[in-house]
Amino acid sequence: MDSGNKPFFGSGLKKLKKKDPITISLLRTLQELIGSMFMFGKIGTGKTVSMLSLAGLYHDNPQRKYKIIDIWGGDRNEHLYWGLPSNQIKYWNYVKKTLKLDKDGPKQYQVTYYYPLMKKLRNNLPFNPPFVTSKIFTIPIRDITHTDFALITGKVGENSAAHWKNVINESKKNDSASKIVNNYRKKISKNNAIYNSILHPLINEGILQEDNCQFNFDIKKIAEMLDDQETISVFSLDFVDEEYKLFIIGYIIRKITEALDKKRRETIEIIREASKFFKVTDQSIVPDRYKVMKSYLSDWIRMGRRGFHPFLDTQSPSETSGLLDGQQDMTLLGKMPGMKDREMATFQLIRDGLMDPDIQRPKIANLNPGQFCFCPSGEKVSFNYLLLPKCRYWQEGNGNFYDNIWGKEVTKWINFDKEREDLMNKLKDDSELIKEENIKDKKGSKLINVKEIGIVKNIIEISENLNQNSPPINLNVEQKIQTIKKVKKYRGFQW
Repeated sequence: MDSGNKPFFGSGLKKLKKKDPITISLLRTLQELIGSMFMFGKIGTGKTVSMLSLAGLYHDNPQRKYKIIDIWGGDRNEHLYWGLPSNQIKYWNYVKKTLKLDKDGPKQYQVTYYYPLMKKLRNNLPFNPPFVTSKIFTIPIRDITHTDFALITGKVGENSAAHWKNVINESKKNDSASKIVNNYRKKISKNNAIYNSILHPLINEGILQEDNCQFNFDIKKIAEMLDDQETISVFSLDFVDEEYKLFIIGYIIRKITEALDKKRRETIEIIREASKFFKVTDQSIVPDRYKVMKSYLSDWIRMGRRGFHPFLDTQSPSETSGLLDGQQDMTLLGKMPGMKDREMATFQLIRDGLMDPDIQRPKIANLNPGQFCFCPSGEKVSFNYLLLPKCRYWQEGNGNFYDNIWGKEVTKWINFDKEREDLMNKLKDDSELIKEENIKDKKGSKLINVKEIGIVKNIIEISENLNQNSPPINLNVEQKIQTIKKVKKYRGFQW
């Protein structure tokens, strides 16, 4: 919205002036979250902007602080705008004058941007102390499970999962990531999907590291992030290849839920364009990783009582049918011109006597941008407006955030060139060391085999001379070893 336009709630503002503006436009009193929050509505209803606003209200409420974690920014990278205060100066002046909301207005939030270490990562990252900083992070390879792999390859076979578990159990804390991957490679076939599609490429990217890497986003770092309620944590996957995004998101959410199991905090996880996952079916022609993500999200949404409260948006309730019933604290219905969508979204509400089917349901077809039908769990519905967020938000024509927004308005940056170079040099050294060890292993294996064959031949000859039964000529390695052990134990070659 252009800063010179009328306020977000447009013509409804005059009606609000005659009533309590806090009650009407700011949702009454924010209820304590137990589950999730979902927003429905066609394109143009202001879902993602309103989600920012609602999350900000929960964060800023002095009586009930919630930690904000912006996990998925969608195709337009809308998550990046937390780091800038609203530029809607005329809008906020109008709001303050009309609604007497003197304490509201543009706000500079404390924000930390988290960037996974990938080769495509840009050199300069947003930095504006003491409010905004950026950090790079890696993933400890020994912390990865086959459930994480499934967010790249789809369902993981039992053998591959078992091999990986064994490799991790046999590894040591100071083993390099390259060594662990090499140990796994020795156990599997050449066309193994986990090695070829995940471990090998991500090791080369630098994001998978050993336990002692200072940039690891492990359970300790996760806990520290969750304890810092004031800072809004934004995970930016702008520079991650598409096939690895769900893997990183899944790992982050899994570690968050593990940390919440150990210590309860109240968190809000923002996931935009959730329809990308929920409208997937078993018959959908999409990569299997999206089907896996749909299953995982459904489980995570049911974890609200642990302090995990996803805020999600999608266009139609049909995309989440059967997945969320009874799990959400609050459903917000934006403009829905389609009768089928309105009926699906309101069926249970009308059945429970929480909505008037003749007056309130038809109203959903003509809601203004930023106006929603609020449906708290177990309570009667109400129609309210949401003010614009106090931070900046994505607008048509913004273009590249780094070049067109941050680069022109803030122009302060931080880079990790030295740290990235050190990590890649270590990776190179580790890889060379592994190659040398593999060469030695191959040479040693050949010498052992020659020696074994010679010993077995001698045993056969001696056994024949003693007129005893010879051991089988076609011995496998295990049989050879057992035969040699017998020779050492029974020096008289008694079989």
